[in-house]
Amino acid sequence: KFSGTFSFFHVKLFDLITRIKTAAAIAGYDVYTKSNIENGFIRGYEADIDMQLYGPLRLLAGASYLYGQSISRNEPLRRIPPFYSRISLHYTKKRLTGAVHIDNAGKQTRLAQGDRDDNRIPKGGTPGFTALHLEGGIKLARIDLLLFFHNLLNADYRLHGSGINAMGRAVSLSVRSARNFEPRFDVSTRITLRKSTVRPWPSVKRPSSSTCNSTLKTSGCAFSISSKTTT
Repeated sequence: KFSGTFSFFHVKLFDLITRIKTAAAIAGYDVYTKSNIENGFIRGYEADIDMQLYGPLRLLAGASYLYGQSISRNEPLRRIPPFYSRISLHYTKKRLTGAVHIDNAGKQTRLAQGDRDDNRIPKGGTPGFTALHLEGGIKLARIDLLLFFHNLLNADYRLHGSGINAMGRAVSLSVRSARNFEPRFDVSTRITLRKSTVRPWPSVKRPSSSTCNSTLKTSGCAFSISSKTTT
């Protein structure tokens, strides 16, 4: 059994909120105001597959890529993420579940001037990464147990534009009760076995700048991703 989707989109952006550098500084950091003065576009694609392999094995894979350009400034848009993909191999048999997840992100070197001025983004761009995760679970009469092993390779990485690095190698346990009736009660705990100690990019929060109330106008096709957690 196999299924897959592929989507291409092109979004035009009008009156985009952009930062404007002022002459002021706080603790050595530049202060910015924001205004709706920029036009641009974002285009890219999303692809995913779902393949039922032999017996209880199922393969899921997805990838996405974005290209953003400021027409007003004739440069890349800020904070555009690089190519990203996830490959997951799932095992499900009766009450037992398990999965292996491999996350991969390419290096982002296509930077706007605002990215180059941002100390959360390394000089020259954000390096790519590969992260490996494992999970296993069991469904009991009224309790679901899920054990998740984060970042088994203890990779030292951060998502493009983030102010902090991802956590190092860690284990989390989730207990979900009252599966078949409301209210549902979720309990989770996380134990860090070993955190990455290399921090090549200091996580410094910039002083906040004034923000104007405005509306972002768009045209074209777009997509959004959302999640919901019940506790």
